[in-house]
Amino acid sequence: MVMSKKLLLHPLPPLPHPLLQHRSSGPPKSKFHQGPRNPKVDGVNTLLYEDSTRNASVSALYTALAIERDDPSEKILDVARNIELGVFKQEYSAVNDAYRNKLRTLTMNLRNKKNPDLRDRLLTGQIAPSKFITMNPNEMAPESLKQEIEKLNKQNLFDAQGATEKRAVTDRFTCGKCKHKKVSYYQMQTRSADEPLTTFCTCENCGNRWKFS
Repeated sequence: MVMSKKLLLHPLPPLPHPLLQHRSSGPPKSKFHQGPRNPKVDGVNTLLYEDSTRNASVSALYTALAIERDDPSEKILDVARNIELGVFKQEYSAVNDAYRNKLRTLTMNLRNKKNPDLRDRLLTGQIAPSKFITMNPNEMAPESLKQEIEKLNKQNLFDAQGATEKRAVTDRFTCGKCKHKKVSYYQMQTRSADEPLTTFCTCENCGNRWKFS
């Protein structure tokens, strides 16, 4: 009886806390891919051809297309394979300098993290691989960059036209920005001959520019 009492005096080991058990098993797995994706991480075989350069091209395209994407690996591989195949056929089934330069340019544009729209349009079928390989850098550029380029081109045209035309200063026009009336202007025929002249204005006070017909 004494021994049994002594045995009962020993405290039982504490039960593991449910929260601690959950933590020890590691964080819950996310349905999204963790970290950068590439063929090795995704378990994708890109050894499709006997030519190592072509296989490396498919692998590079896969990695570029997979940036910040959760698309199935089969879809990404299919797009990458068709892009490479299109360039290969475009170069008369030859792995030459033109082939390498073309693939390098396409891959660099796809890797641009500021241009997720390009990857999205390819992986959602809005742009076919056959179309993609014929696009120039301006067509592949992010929409924000396209708008900046267009704005810059318009400004350069405005400046060029102003440099070749004799300006006159008048108080007939009011600047919409600062409301001053000291405005220089010149006129040009920018459309057909039966259309009115286009007037290009520059506020001499704040530099604001505008035009009207």
